[in-house]
Amino acid sequence: MKIGIISDTHGHEGAWTRACEKFFTGADLILHAGDVAYHGPRNPMKADYNPMGLIKRINASEIPVIIAKGNCDSDVDASCLTLPVLSPYAYVVWEGRRIIVTHGDAVMTDAEKDEMAQHLRADLFISGHVHVTALEKRGNTVFLNPGSAALSKRPDGRNTVAVLEDGTIRIFDIDTGDVLADRVPLTVLGKDGGMHGCNTDEFAGNRAAHLRSDAGAAQYESAVGRAAGFSGCA
Repeated sequence: MKIGIISDTHGHEGAWTRACEKFFTGADLILHAGDVAYHGPRNPMKADYNPMGLIKRINASEIPVIIAKGNCDSDVDASCLTLPVLSPYAYVVWEGRRIIVTHGDAVMTDAEKDEMAQHLRADLFISGHVHVTALEKRGNTVFLNPGSAALSKRPDGRNTVAVLEDGTIRIFDIDTGDVLADRVPLTVLGKDGGMHGCNTDEFAGNRAAHLRSDAGAAQYESAVGRAAGFSGCA
């Protein structure tokens, strides 16, 4: 199975389009670590800035998309998107691996990320927010920041996305296709080859809260389930 991982698009339709066409083709799932549509007062608006166009593309995606709320995401964004966007954490179990997705503004330090990852027994912890890529293993968890697909703050200015395929994570330059980092296959913790997922409002990952924060959550869960055999936790 293949998962596309993206963050901090900040309304740039072209960044989403390039990611989907060049890297996410054939993916079973896309994980977005937040800051979807609004550019934010500290960020520039590039030529491909088109929040409505971006939202339309996400809504029309044939690949299921799960989004963790970023600090720039709002109720207005949620009213335009047809899938949940206001949950600060998303929890996905993929081929026996536990994946946590959060924007990162609430867990800025390594210590905070480590604590959350240990608490939720995460195999892969995905965050964004800082617009700089990171890929490293600490303890039993691989920590990934895919960087920003549109507004990089890397020293070299490369806009980036990541792909998890065959258990290996790779970070790509979205423009050149160069592999900037990769990580050896993750350890499979379970025997369940299916894919389950949920969005949760609580640090503790209360399973009863999964996929409940938005009015469209039930509709989203049903649609995603039909599209990819993907089920929300209950």
